[in-house]
Amino acid sequence: MNWLIVDFGNTRLKWALWDGKQLHSESAVEYRGDPLPQLWQRCWGDLTRPQRVVIVSVTEPQANRSLSAWCNEGWGIPAEFIHSRGQACGVINAYREPSRLGADRWAALIAAHHRFPGQTVCIADCGTATTIDALDSQGHHLGGVILPGLKLMQTSLQSGTAGIDQLPPLRETRDFARDTGSATALGCRYATAGALEQAARKLGKTAESEVICIITGGSAPQLLPHLDGSWQRKPKLVLEGARVLADNNTTSST
Repeated sequence: MNWLIVDFGNTRLKWALWDGKQLHSESAVEYRGDPLPQLWQRCWGDLTRPQRVVIVSVTEPQANRSLSAWCNEGWGIPAEFIHSRGQACGVINAYREPSRLGADRWAALIAAHHRFPGQTVCIADCGTATTIDALDSQGHHLGGVILPGLKLMQTSLQSGTAGIDQLPPLRETRDFARDTGSATALGCRYATAGALEQAARKLGKTAESEVICIITGGSAPQLLPHLDGSWQRKPKLVLEGARVLADNNTTSST
């Protein structure tokens, strides 16, 4: 078995191979501004033809069409896309319009339920945006929260506040920073970590069992030092969920 599993985010393209037993050969690139056909070729031009290409995408339809065309032309196989549904693989979607839930959040919910059956789970996916989703022990999605990702928070301060421009990355690990750039970066991390902890506490008030807290996404390493020790990092969560959904044939070619 040889499947290519792809997580096509707003700024990063992530993928791994599934051999029937495990996900391996994980890679990621940032792609802002790259011509798409050249991007596909750079990432997968030397890859042995996979049996399936399974994609979780939250980007624009034009980019999805470009990727689908490349798979058809280069490998002669259709690209299979994950779409959110009312229910699948033991998870029931809480959204009034299930298809409006981001495919990445849907895949993460599926993976969380598959990894922790019978457990209440708080799932944070921290990328361009930060999303938090609650899943009860019976597989019912309870809903979620969305806030700007760390970079978006910093950009909003940069564009909306005089005297804060061209902010450098966080320079130090003190609890309180001693330059504006570090203070801004640290503040955004504190704000996001606080939102994650608040969501987990609220979920814990009604949970029948201990809440499992998991975090994924490109900003997870920056946030983990500001969270309590109960949070577990699962960097392949969305890819894992896509694989489970593909195993259960809940994909489509559009």
